[in-house]
Amino acid sequence: MITSVYKAIRRHLRNVEYHEITSSYVAGENVETSTTGSISAAILPMSPREARYFPDAMYDVQDKVMYEIGSATLSLKSKVVHDSKTYYIHQKNDRNFEGGFVKYHLKEDNQ
Repeated sequence: MITSVYKAIRRHLRNVEYHEITSSYVAGENVETSTTGSISAAILPMSPREARYFPDAMYDVQDKVMYEIGSATLSLKSKVVHDSKTYYIHQKNDRNFEGGFVKYHLKEDNQ
């Protein structure tokens, strides 16, 4: 489905490396595993206007917004690499039904 969002971001689409973090309980302990891959997505700066709509200091202009065309590939807490920095998915807004895209809010991973 081609939407106005797709038209706006298609020139920004790039292969983005990700680390999918999944956790499960094994013998009563939480075990996290990481899977690496890449998706086609557009990562853009978060505007000050968008950042102000969230509760106090949840996001700032250092954080990013990522758009993926189609259904959601990544889950919360997954990590993506952009411009030699690692970000984790803090929030996901699946708009596939209405607009054919998923919007992720990314926070810089300072670990």
